[in-house]
Amino acid sequence: MSTHIIPASEGLDIRQPESVQWAFLQKQEAAWQALYSKEKEGGSARAWLRKVGQVFAGQRFQMLTDQHAADLDRYLITHRKSYRKLAEENVELLAQDKLKLKVTARRRGWLGGHATAFSGRVRPKGQSELFAHASASSLGIHDDLCFPTAFEGNIDHWGNMKMAVTAFGCGPYRTLPKSYKAVIHADGRIDANIHQTQWLGGAFGALFVDRMGGKHFSPAGKRALTFQKNLNALHEMMTDVRSELKR
Repeated sequence: MSTHIIPASEGLDIRQPESVQWAFLQKQEAAWQALYSKEKEGGSARAWLRKVGQVFAGQRFQMLTDQHAADLDRYLITHRKSYRKLAEENVELLAQDKLKLKVTARRRGWLGGHATAFSGRVRPKGQSELFAHASASSLGIHDDLCFPTAFEGNIDHWGNMKMAVTAFGCGPYRTLPKSYKAVIHADGRIDANIHQTQWLGGAFGALFVDRMGGKHFSPAGKRALTFQKNLNALHEMMTDVRSELKR
């Protein structure tokens, strides 16, 4: 079984020989360590320059941190069997065919449009929270009548979720989804479809789905405990590999 990884935009090329991948990760680790040292120093000597520098340095540092973690994850999935086994088990623990995603927040859309993508994660206690992070241009007079009815996406072994809208539907004025029914497949694919709608009525102006979430497992249940145990083990393995990269 292949484990799905939510891909990074750029970075490690796992098609290259392993030695080339390792050399790439070593350079990336060295760059991270250099930025980390600057981050601790606090930037420029002048206070106002330091504040400006810290903002940009902090953004660059976070981008490199995220990219380095994604690349290490891809490397370990590909080359370390014990890591891959835990990752696959976590995706299987998250798989289910009756996940209910409830809409928990809406927003007014005077200038924007319907969200076209949502992302978030499953928290340690088993509850997910997904936020709208991309919007389509306004659908004009149909904004009050249409809403997302279907999504496709992925979930990875960390519990990170990404879903994109694949279909819109229409209903009475100011009708919005109340919940979606989702299926998480054993390979991490997600399919979600409209389950319940709700008429909101009220003032003029379009309303859009802004946040949703679901309960994936009970906080003290076996699945939750195994999932968290695996997460801890994955983190430890990644830390060990980073130590190897510094040598």
